[in-house]
Amino acid sequence: MVVVENNTVGWAVLDKLQEFGCPNIYYSKKSTHEYVDPLMADASGVIAGFTTSLRTRPLIIAKMEEFVRNKLVTIKSKRLFNEMKTFVWHNGKPQAMKKHNDDLIMACAIGCW
Repeated sequence: MVVVENNTVGWAVLDKLQEFGCPNIYYSKKSTHEYVDPLMADASGVIAGFTTSLRTRPLIIAKMEEFVRNKLVTIKSKRLFNEMKTFVWHNGKPQAMKKHNDDLIMACAIGCW
């Protein structure tokens, strides 16, 4: 399964994957973000990729936190672990501290979702 964020440059990645006929692209219902089988992807309201927004970001972070806390996922990546040490809630938004990244956290969180 290939799950691409469909924000900004992700659309170009999704276009190429579809052009090459990749059979395992993640599709979801636009309003609920529920997974949709690729064979049903032509249905109305279904989009390729995962939309990370102000609404979905806290949800996927909470899901990742649940998976880590309940030992449903094992973190083996030192880079991901280091990002986790600098990931905080700031003004009600989960994000990396200034001058740090959260790309690996977001990828892991989407995978947990």
